[in-house]
Amino acid sequence: MGSLVNGVERLEWPDEAVVASVARSERASLDRNQSARAEREAVAYLLASQRPNGSWIVPLDAFCLDANLYTTPVTALCARSLIPLVADAKVRDAVKKACDYVLTIHRSHALEARADLAGVYSIWGRTFVLWFLGSCTRAGIGDAKEIESTMKDLLASIEKSQHRGGGWPYVALPGDPSGAGFDPSASFLTAGVLLVLLDARDAGLPVSKDAIAKGLKFLDRSRQKDGTYRYMPDVPGGTGADAIAEAAGRGPACAWLLQRGGIGSVDGVRDALKTFDANRTAFKKEWHKALCHTGPEGLGAHYLLYDYWFAAAAVRALPEKERSAYRDGLRADVLDARFADGSFEDFPPLGRAYSTAMALLTLRELRAEK
Repeated sequence: MGSLVNGVERLEWPDEAVVASVARSERASLDRNQSARAEREAVAYLLASQRPNGSWIVPLDAFCLDANLYTTPVTALCARSLIPLVADAKVRDAVKKACDYVLTIHRSHALEARADLAGVYSIWGRTFVLWFLGSCTRAGIGDAKEIESTMKDLLASIEKSQHRGGGWPYVALPGDPSGAGFDPSASFLTAGVLLVLLDARDAGLPVSKDAIAKGLKFLDRSRQKDGTYRYMPDVPGGTGADAIAEAAGRGPACAWLLQRGGIGSVDGVRDALKTFDANRTAFKKEWHKALCHTGPEGLGAHYLLYDYWFAAAAVRALPEKERSAYRDGLRADVLDARFADGSFEDFPPLGRAYSTAMALLTLRELRAEK
């Protein structure tokens, strides 16, 4: 499997728990009317697979010298997916352990932004830890004073990582601290960061109005004439069916954040969801693949459930009478990626804990009462 970043591979065999986490499991798709069962069993899987230190296994990190590239944001997402059930003592204990874990990682400075390839994806860690800690605050979990201090620190770090063009890149380009020249910001990453910043703002954190405004303008500039969004501003978007298929997954995230931020429209969200729905067959072919950006469309399994989660959330922007048409298809696709032990998987190297958490978040978004 190896690391995604050459030069930081771990050259030793992982422990038995990691090996077991990637063992193939029997597919066990459920009918879309069995969503409640899927949610219950996903929660049971997450509770059973949490490590004693509060984290969840990410296979990629088992082969990487920097064991926090993915584990910390995945742990934050897993615990965030459990937050609505914290009235249950076992769930509350699991969330508390995860909260303690991410706070420990923050104290070790392992979440700090780095201008090297080994720091790629650190923005995901800082962003989703901030999102998770916000939910801990609302649930009354963890050390309130340390959580408040950590959230302010993460917020400042995230805002500092914003490119001068308004978007957020994976990592700053070495030798180009000003951000001049090629803009490495990614539209779907920027949408994810904006989601968390808007949630933080609504929760009362002092989020920079300028950072949000610049991020929204960046997304708006990323939109192409056909309604899709470029991967990066300086990467040509391409034309034709393959280009649209490649861009279809990130469309709902970008369109919904623009609408939520006040400079987009419901029509834009509707168009993005239509394009997403038209390409669901292509998405389904990518489930469980361990390679990224394969085939003529350049699709990648590593963002499937991320895209489905945002699509599910974007549906809420539509008039109520239009929602079920999209929810039924989204729910059916997610339930098709399920395994017999209650877990889910889109991209094997990220692990089933990550995918199960994302599936749980998505299925919850797709409930009719939302």
